[in-house]
Amino acid sequence: MSADFYVAIIGKPNVGKSTLFNRLARDRMAIVAKEPHTTRDRKIAEVFSADKKFFLMDTAGIISNWASDSLAQNTQKQIEIALKTADLVLFMVDAKEGLDKEDEKIAKILHRLPKSKKIILVANKAEGVPKTDFYDLGFGQPLFISALHNLNINSLLAKISQEVPVSKETPRKEKEIKIATIGRPNVGKSALVNSLLGEERVIVSETPGTTRDSIDVFLEFKGFKIHLVDTAGLVRKRKIEDKTVYFAILRTLETLKKSEIAVLLLDAETGVTTFDKYLGGLLTDLLKGVIIAVNKWDLITKGKVFLTEKPATNKKEEKMQMASWLYYLQKELTHLNFAPVVFISALKKLNLNFLLEQILQVSQNRPRLLSEEEVLYLNKNLHKQHPNLPLDLILKQDPQNPQIFLAFSRAKITTSQKRFLTNFLINNLCWPGWPLQIVLAKPSKSKPRRG
Repeated sequence: MSADFYVAIIGKPNVGKSTLFNRLARDRMAIVAKEPHTTRDRKIAEVFSADKKFFLMDTAGIISNWASDSLAQNTQKQIEIALKTADLVLFMVDAKEGLDKEDEKIAKILHRLPKSKKIILVANKAEGVPKTDFYDLGFGQPLFISALHNLNINSLLAKISQEVPVSKETPRKEKEIKIATIGRPNVGKSALVNSLLGEERVIVSETPGTTRDSIDVFLEFKGFKIHLVDTAGLVRKRKIEDKTVYFAILRTLETLKKSEIAVLLLDAETGVTTFDKYLGGLLTDLLKGVIIAVNKWDLITKGKVFLTEKPATNKKEEKMQMASWLYYLQKELTHLNFAPVVFISALKKLNLNFLLEQILQVSQNRPRLLSEEEVLYLNKNLHKQHPNLPLDLILKQDPQNPQIFLAFSRAKITTSQKRFLTNFLINNLCWPGWPLQIVLAKPSKSKPRRG
């Protein structure tokens, strides 16, 4: 058994599993809604309590009459994997509604688990209601809580901590690289996460919008801990009709703000869309590290890749088509000319190690504050490369954010000159993968003091 300790929250839909998950994880990581079946994938959070560490898993609600479609079957499979992985199960019931047949059916499933798995019965929504009898479920007296109102949550944490084995090492949060996968719906984000992790943690379906929540997974590569977040596919505002989809998009934007680097997934079969360009602009505005991953590249051998007229029959032909794509991306995504490009297949696990290497490289390239000598040298080269710039133009780095440079000049800076300044910085500073921003500023009018 792994040294890590896993706790799964199990129960029927809409009993408050995601609310409890958010409460214990101390973050609104899971979408909470009144509609049942909002949670589809397994969300995992690292929780520290009483000098102990455990991993908490949120799952979809268990129902007896699962639909026959592949999405419902995959959702059920995620619950089965969670039960198999868990060392401890929190069986959640609704204190307001009381015991029902769905609870009894779930209890039968849990009774079939190995005796080594501890079950804690948790009755949620217990604020201001009489304590219902749940003894018929066979797990003894439940712990009555309210995840929403923080009632008895510390008692629940204490119960969980009692079951977590004492580690010889003091638990500590390791430094990690936080990566967000972003792209249009059905571009292959969930398939990429599953392939990198080596297990089906996230539901993969042909139905766009399958992933509603941001799903966190952790992996190690060459001694580095990578925190990978699979986000919900972003769509245009006018296409948002479902309230849950709206909150999922808000969560995706929240995730992007907290992430260090974003992997922008493109579809090799369809090419770059207007919305892909918008997403690229969003990432540059947020000043995030960016890696472009062109997914479904395995279709190159079938001639189904955008821009290709015939299948690539050998490595030479494939390299030529990669070169064509790179030229195509430079024209279509000019605002992402600083980002490395990786051609991958999430399904066939093609070039995934190279993608992970690029993640490490971009993280190591993170912009830093320059010395006065470096800034002076930068300004000297600036006027050599563009003699027509205003003579008084000086670049200064923002001391609070190394990715922002202030351009001081009393003269008007044109749009093309501003674009040149951005490209000049990208080309002269060795920070591949990171956008840089020019902010125009006027020099101070105050006269310098005489010595």
